[in-house]
Amino acid sequence: MENKKYKIAVFTELKDTINTTLNSSVGLAKLINAEISLLCLENPIDVVKKDNQLSAMREINGKYTTVNKTLETLTQSVAKDFGVNVNYSFVVGQIKDEIKKYIKEQQPDIIVIGKRKSKLLKMAGGNLTKYVLKYHPGTILITNENNTIIPNKILNLGVLNGNNLIDDIDVLKPLISQTQKPIKSFKIVDDLNATTDDHLSIDTETVEFVFGQSSNSIEALSNYLEKSNVNLLYINRTKTKSNNTLKKDINTMINELNVSVLLSAENKTTFV
Repeated sequence: MENKKYKIAVFTELKDTINTTLNSSVGLAKLINAEISLLCLENPIDVVKKDNQLSAMREINGKYTTVNKTLETLTQSVAKDFGVNVNYSFVVGQIKDEIKKYIKEQQPDIIVIGKRKSKLLKMAGGNLTKYVLKYHPGTILITNENNTIIPNKILNLGVLNGNNLIDDIDVLKPLISQTQKPIKSFKIVDDLNATTDDHLSIDTETVEFVFGQSSNSIEALSNYLEKSNVNLLYINRTKTKSNNTLKKDINTMINELNVSVLLSAENKTTFV
């Protein structure tokens, strides 16, 4: 049977993280056999500076011309350097509505968003990451500008609270086969019980690090990720439903951990 061809959608507002975000998307695409579509969005209020309707149309048309040239240059460079074709489009509109429409119509398997140096990509009236988490039932990759997935380089994967690596999500299977071993497995638990050492080796393929739930759990996790040279942390969103504290901390982890974060799909079947 032919391997599944995943659909990756990259959402960006054409900010300074677009190059690293796209490169991480290419790195993931090459690992899991995926096609990439780049969607660049702009709020009308950021494009139109004049009240005159004719002038406004000229400004929007000018923006389309400029951005499309930029996207063409960027995607041609990616095709030349890595042999990956990227489809692209640019939309001026209410970002929330455009994202919602795209997810409903295209139903991508994976959405990629870039994280800013100090905060996540935002849109008017809310946080884009929170919005995608709410409406996208598939996998989400949030890339870190300083710790990216480098195309054609071996991946150093970490897994948070994932007991069964192979069965968690389909997209994880091809990643594991191309990941540096041993895989680093991290757990944040309410009770360490008899565990006296944070480091526990469980087999030849996986090394497990266990932390007790506390106010500095994320800081401890961040330190271990850095020491282990992990550049992609997988978090199973479904499993966090049974751990309310961890679920609440997902946004904090995305902001504070200096790695790219891969959030699993959830069991959602409807779009609203």
